[in-house]
Amino acid sequence: MTQNATHAQKRPRRKQEDRSRETRKKLLAATRVCVARDGYAKATISKITEEAGLTRGAHLHHYSTKEQLIAAATEDAGHHIFRRLGVAMLNLENEGDRVRCLIESIWRQVMMTTEGRLMLEFLNASGTDPALAEHFGKSFRKVNDVFRAAASHYFVPTKVGLQPADVFELVMFQMQGMMLNLPISENPAALERSLKQFVQMVETSVLPKKAPLGEPPRFDDWEDDQETRNTKDKS
Repeated sequence: MTQNATHAQKRPRRKQEDRSRETRKKLLAATRVCVARDGYAKATISKITEEAGLTRGAHLHHYSTKEQLIAAATEDAGHHIFRRLGVAMLNLENEGDRVRCLIESIWRQVMMTTEGRLMLEFLNASGTDPALAEHFGKSFRKVNDVFRAAASHYFVPTKVGLQPADVFELVMFQMQGMMLNLPISENPAALERSLKQFVQMVETSVLPKKAPLGEPPRFDDWEDDQETRNTKDKS
């Protein structure tokens, strides 16, 4: 077989792989949008395929059931949350006011995004869906483990017995509660005031470590995540 013939055989296969990859990306992106916008229970397969711009049944080759699609979507959601947290942490290195910077970054760059609403929706739905709880729990714990490591990397406690990791885990719980209040809040400015007050409370518990700090904690796929590096470069 000639070299040209071999290349001719590889090209169609490559195109098919590219098409499959693109279809999966569209399905996962559409799942993020639909779950965040419509809620987990109302994010039907038909809505997701329509949002993705795909024909009915196009998902079957990639995810034969909604459970398979949601399992992949929870991992994908975790990856996107990693990415946003990664950008926030990378931008901390030269920040003198790291407590305020990190808390405000988490609120605006993570919680107040499609990924943040998606995370909250998955958390709520996990209470009555054991399969979802298992899938999303894995991704959520991975985010939490790296976030705790980052807190210990960048901060020191002000009192014996306090751990920066525990303090910033409390920050995440607080923000999840604030997110739950958003739909019923008549005064969004009150949430901003609460955020500032919460920053002041956290500042009494931890202090920024002095530079140089060395390499920050990284996610498993950090080096391969071109989008994280591109986002940091634009910031």
